[in-house]
Amino acid sequence: MMEKSTKTIEIKPLHLDTEVLTDLEGAVYTYRIKEQEKTEIVLGYSSRPQEELKIQNILKDGIEVYKRKGGGCGVVLLKGMIIISIGYKTRMYPGITEAMLLINKNIIEALKSTGIKNVTPAGISDLAINNKKILGCSLYRGKEFSIYQGSLIVDADLSLVERYLKHPPREPNYRMGRKHSNFLTTILKEHKSIDKDLLIKNLKKQLTEPFWIESIVH
Repeated sequence: MMEKSTKTIEIKPLHLDTEVLTDLEGAVYTYRIKEQEKTEIVLGYSSRPQEELKIQNILKDGIEVYKRKGGGCGVVLLKGMIIISIGYKTRMYPGITEAMLLINKNIIEALKSTGIKNVTPAGISDLAINNKKILGCSLYRGKEFSIYQGSLIVDADLSLVERYLKHPPREPNYRMGRKHSNFLTTILKEHKSIDKDLLIKNLKKQLTEPFWIESIVH
């Protein structure tokens, strides 16, 4: 019954990946920062929809589903998130985990510049505040190009994650079996106020130069 339901979901290539690849034509590095405007679901390259998605809720609400080139489990992109997309020629930096760590280090610096100073790396590639996730990311490495996709939770309705995603089949150790509602948080919830425009400005400033070049010192 569940497998039959998955056939009614159209899973399309992630538009964010396509945009990055277009930007990489004639370049070795590119980045995009955008505010998410609507609810979308993004599966990892090897995700199995029947294992990760609450399919009937997705169909009922008419939510679009995409598949990114990078690995990892499915995520829900929501209004109130900032989406960070980075593309580069693989020959410039072939490492995977190391690249995610360097990019996330720059994101932490941008958050610090905006007054958010208690962000820490968590798991393999997450960022967290008080042991709760505020950023998840994936990185695809191809022979010619690599793509980083990250979602930063600034202020979003996280109840929708519970509505559309099952508990993931794989999880980082620091999650410790917590439900989505107890594992995820928003920057606004952890801080009384945040200047989103300043945060976006600082992210752009921090990511203008390729991540393998020494980051801006504040």
